[in-house]
Amino acid sequence: EQAAIQAKFRRMWEQIADRFQDYDQHLVFEGMNEIHEHGNWNAPKDLSVMNNVNAYNQIFVDTVRAAGGENPDRVLICSGYNTNINITTDPANGCKVPKDTAQNRMMVSLHYYDPYDFTINSDPEKGVWAWGKAAVKAGDKALAWHTEDSTDASMKKLHDTFATKGIPFFIGEYGAIDKTKQNKKNQAYREHWYRYVTKDIKTAGGVPVVWDNGAPHEDTFTFVNRKTNTVGDKQLLQAVKDGYADAEKEHKKK
Repeated sequence: EQAAIQAKFRRMWEQIADRFQDYDQHLVFEGMNEIHEHGNWNAPKDLSVMNNVNAYNQIFVDTVRAAGGENPDRVLICSGYNTNINITTDPANGCKVPKDTAQNRMMVSLHYYDPYDFTINSDPEKGVWAWGKAAVKAGDKALAWHTEDSTDASMKKLHDTFATKGIPFFIGEYGAIDKTKQNKKNQAYREHWYRYVTKDIKTAGGVPVVWDNGAPHEDTFTFVNRKTNTVGDKQLLQAVKDGYADAEKEHKKK
C-alpha cells in the first residue's frame, strides 16, 4: 500500500509546513520516528524496506522545501532506519541521505540506548545496574563487552558516516532508567553514563537530546517532574551539563 501511504505522508507534511511556515529558524522539523519493518526491530530483511524509508525521507524534504515562508531553508531532521546507529551506518542496508535543495540544513536522527541491559532492561536477573570499565574492574553487575569503548565506536560510526560530510547527527533520544532500587550504586553509574555519552555525542559532531518520559517514579528516564515543573534529579542533570562542557573543552584544545 505504498502509494496510499506516501500520499498521506506527503499531505500531512504539506499541512504541517503550511501551518508553521512563518515560524523562525528556532523551529526544526523531524520527518518520522523509529520507522521499521512491522514486527522486526533488527536490520530490514531486504532492500525494499529500506527503499520505502528512503522514499519517506525524500518526500518529507521535497514537501517542506516546496512550502512557503521559512521552509525552503529550515533545518530538517531525517530519520535513520529505526533510528538505529548500526543499521543506518551499514552501507549494505542501503540507507541514503535525501537530496536537498538547501545547503547544510539537514541532520540525521538516531537514538542511543546502549547497552540495553543497563539502560532499559529492569529485570533484576537479566538486566545490569552498573556500566563502564570501572564497574567491570570493581566486580559490580555490568557487561564486560560494553564499556566506554563501545560508546566511542558507535559515535565514530556516526562521525565518519555523517559529520565528516557536513551532516550533523541528532541523537533525539538517549537515556538509562533508574535502578537504584536494585542497587544504590546505580545512581553513580547512571551519572557516569550520561556524562560520558553526552560528551561522546557532542565531540563526534552530534546534537545530544536526553529522553525524559516525565513519570516521577522508579524505572523511568525522568529528569523533570511535569506536574510540579521541577528537576527531580539535579545530579543527573548536572552530569549531562558536565558532559557537554567536557566536549567543548576538548574542542577548544583542538
